[in-house]
Amino acid sequence: MNLCIVSGSSRKNSNTIRTAKALKNLTEKEHNTTFVDFTKCDFPMIGREDIDKDHLSNFQNFIVHSFKNADCIIICIPEYNWNTNPEILNAFHQLGRIEFKECFENKVFSFVGVSTGYGGRRPAIEMMIFFNKIISFMRAYAIVSPLILESHQTEMNLDSNGNFLNSEVERRFKDYVEYTLQIAKKWHHNY
Repeated sequence: MNLCIVSGSSRKNSNTIRTAKALKNLTEKEHNTTFVDFTKCDFPMIGREDIDKDHLSNFQNFIVHSFKNADCIIICIPEYNWNTNPEILNAFHQLGRIEFKECFENKVFSFVGVSTGYGGRRPAIEMMIFFNKIISFMRAYAIVSPLILESHQTEMNLDSNGNFLNSEVERRFKDYVEYTLQIAKKWHHNY
């Protein structure tokens, strides 16, 4: 299966990148896994400038290409003051247009909320609602998986390479990956 794992934080060495690396480590041996790092994000602010499908930057082209080729897309979202970070919202506002429909067509989307404390659920839920709206607007055939993974106290549970420091956290991550891949298999019927 072709997976795309997105680290949605623009901060270098963030907890979100640790979380995304942990998911990548769990999936890359058995699946073709692409990793998107939002520290390289260069989407212009919506309302000031729109991206042009024929003149995409390297990062914009990479994310469009990665989404188009993925069967399942896992998006890790940092919690910034109990909300979703603006860079990831802006990027998907830019991509949530008909000319980028192929990024949303025949996909399974799943969301991970990342927190330094005991949070992360709200940003993941906000993105689930947002992606459901994009899918509905485009009349795309796609689905948002109902299971959210919450990565709490991330820096205490994952090292900078995404290695687990806590066996219970590792079990929760593995359960999430198994569930998400089962949803994707049921959606695509050919794996």
